[in-house]
Amino acid sequence: MKKFLSIILIVGLIFTLSTSAFAKDKNTSEGLTEKEKLVLINQVGLTEEETTLYPIGLLRELIANDGKKLSTTTSKSYDLKSEGPSNGEIGTASLTNSDITLNGAAFSTTSDVSGSKKIILVGNFQWKVDPFWTLTDKMSIGYPVTNKWYLRTSQGQVLGHSSETCNYVATAWDCVTKSSPSNYDLGVGVAASFDLKGDANVMKGWVQQYVYVVNTESGTSNVLFRYGHKTISGNVGVGIYPVGLAVEPAVNTETLDYIITFSW
Repeated sequence: MKKFLSIILIVGLIFTLSTSAFAKDKNTSEGLTEKEKLVLINQVGLTEEETTLYPIGLLRELIANDGKKLSTTTSKSYDLKSEGPSNGEIGTASLTNSDITLNGAAFSTTSDVSGSKKIILVGNFQWKVDPFWTLTDKMSIGYPVTNKWYLRTSQGQVLGHSSETCNYVATAWDCVTKSSPSNYDLGVGVAASFDLKGDANVMKGWVQQYVYVVNTESGTSNVLFRYGHKTISGNVGVGIYPVGLAVEPAVNTETLDYIITFSW
């Protein structure tokens, strides 16, 4: 009987490790050539780790359009202090230090608008645990109106926006991409929503926005990336603050901030 149980445990361990390895191998840099990675590191200014953080479409856009990293950033991890069941599941709580990782960055690139500079703002997240509440979260990108940055629009819609939610379910990634923000204010920022799946082993996503400013303007700015995790029920709210548009903290919304500073 003991021998049988040992075999079962070994098989289970192998399955767990193989599933984990597959999930980690499925990163945003999958498909990049070694030459592309070298350009990203030596010319764009990314670290080797950062080539795995951002969507491959963005990475190739930076290569093709003389992209340069403007901000100095390092991924930051947070912890979800469990107030839930005693069986090891994560419950409702405050977000603090190692269960979700956030990152945000700014890049300059060749502009597609004559007379204006183009800046790409991108933030991403990855859960490292299974959150107790798997509802609809949001991540916002906010900046001060005094920057005089603007968004391109067409037929009443914001352009230059993209976001993606990826849930690793069973043995495959299930990713949903959106091209419109869930919330926006033309002078101070945008937000994107992310639907988390309760049966996912890994959950991650990113939000990206192009902003523009006329060539005669320059300065140094803070940009606030804020992740809002919804608990119990309802929607994640968004408000306007001096720093820009941001997810609103609430009784049922836990928030985390990631701030960058750069000159443009």
